[in-house]
Amino acid sequence: MTLDLLLIHPPSVYDFRERPAHCGPVSDLIPSTPVFELYPAGFLSLSTYLGRKGFKLKILNLAVQMLLNPGFNPERALRREEARVYGIDLHWFVHVQGALETAKLVKKLHPDSLLVVGGLTSTFFWESLLKNYSFIDAVVLGDTAEEALEALLNRASTGKPRLDEIPNVAWQHRGKVKLNVFKPAPENLDDYAIDYSFLFKEFLKSWSFSSALPFARFMREPIGLALTMKGCPHNCITCGGSAFAYKNFFMRSRPAFKSPEKIAGEILSLLDYMRVPVFIVGDVQLMGARTLERLSRFLREAKIDSPLIYEFFSPPSRRTLKCLRETSDRVMLQISPESHDEEVRVKFGRNYGNRDLVGFIREAERLGFERLDLYFMVGLPGQTLKTAVEASSFFSKLLREEVKGGGFLNAFTAPLAPFIDPGSMVYMKPEAFGYRLLLRGLESHVKVMEEAEGWGETLDYETRWMSRREIVSAAYLAAEAFTKVKMEHGIISENEGLKTLEAIKEASEAAYPRKHAREKLMSRETVPKGDLYPSRRLIFSLKPKFYLTLLKALLKRT
Repeated sequence: MTLDLLLIHPPSVYDFRERPAHCGPVSDLIPSTPVFELYPAGFLSLSTYLGRKGFKLKILNLAVQMLLNPGFNPERALRREEARVYGIDLHWFVHVQGALETAKLVKKLHPDSLLVVGGLTSTFFWESLLKNYSFIDAVVLGDTAEEALEALLNRASTGKPRLDEIPNVAWQHRGKVKLNVFKPAPENLDDYAIDYSFLFKEFLKSWSFSSALPFARFMREPIGLALTMKGCPHNCITCGGSAFAYKNFFMRSRPAFKSPEKIAGEILSLLDYMRVPVFIVGDVQLMGARTLERLSRFLREAKIDSPLIYEFFSPPSRRTLKCLRETSDRVMLQISPESHDEEVRVKFGRNYGNRDLVGFIREAERLGFERLDLYFMVGLPGQTLKTAVEASSFFSKLLREEVKGGGFLNAFTAPLAPFIDPGSMVYMKPEAFGYRLLLRGLESHVKVMEEAEGWGETLDYETRWMSRREIVSAAYLAAEAFTKVKMEHGIISENEGLKTLEAIKEASEAAYPRKHAREKLMSRETVPKGDLYPSRRLIFSLKPKFYLTLLKALLKRT
């Protein structure tokens, strides 16, 4: 069967299995490994939107397949997949090498099909992609690709059709690069909500559930997501999803939201099939108090039996916390103060003080939230090696003086790595913020991903206060200090802590590997097993509805 659209998620480096390198802790605080195999949420919303309109499509997480199966041959797999259009995400800068190599291979195997890339990084570099890589036929622009891809699928058959009437598409035709009208991004996201019930039925019916796994550890540590918003009112200076970046490059002048009904529907459609933690992407307090109260009511009435995890960009009010506490028996919170140093935090774009942060922590504990996680970063403006490590002392003080229950408060640290986001304020004017960019453009980043043996060599920046080597050293020293604090306060066991400290020591010695010390790919170096979020194996998390849907799919195939 020929598909209308095959969505492909590449690894960060296409041939990572043949060229192992020490990737460092760059992905320690997200579910995926350093291959960055977690595909963007847009794959799920696209599959819902286009699938409901009758298009036949499939997600192929190439990175996951390459990670899980040493014998998996990506060329053979891509050759088997016949589609009118192939879509490859270049959403994050770290995927530039893998996306381009995958795109080149797809075009070689299917020269008469249309090859499209999309995502925020693709949008920023649309002209370079089309001028310098002839195997790319088109770039879908902006953060919402559903309508552009629908129009493109309606136009594409074989060969290279003219795409000049499709908004939000840049393309090349007979060697000439063309940019169609770039329309402002939609202000309401309800039409692009994810329907997990629909997706489970489609994935199981087409026998493509395994190819659509969101990340490699999903079978052991499953977690779901619900996307509440796009855009941001804040200006964290290195963020490619900041208000500055959205306004100047992605045609979004203010944040857009889904309605409470759609957000609740997204969460419940997933939890109908599996009992897993659900991460609510986006700061829900930005929706406004009344809208948030409606969301809280929908979720409360559904009597959710899974953990819900909410993130905040700034400390929320008591009213917001009371609303969220009622959404499930198990509710967890996250916030990224980035630094304990208020001056550094404000320079980075987080405009609140420690007094606000401590007040939030106290209120969250009083209201009975299960857990609150703090995220700190290395590589910030005004931050030195000493102050990066001192964040652990701030965390220790919070545990001693501000919280009562063990296990309620946790904290993590990681480097700002490996690349500064294109479109961010630092990327556009690094010197104004005390940064020096060591790499510019697509080609230099592709080259460093291909040649670097250690993650320190891939960092594309240093600051006025820390060299590249000092940033690498600070990342490990801070991780070591945080691990010792967690051991001291019983957040992790002594056994897990000692294993983590040993891993940190080994990893730090290999950050700039010598010729005889090449390291194999590691998953997490600085975070103890099970410390990020609560989980249990997927097989124990599946609900009867999943098995019933699977049985129906099996019966239809026989």
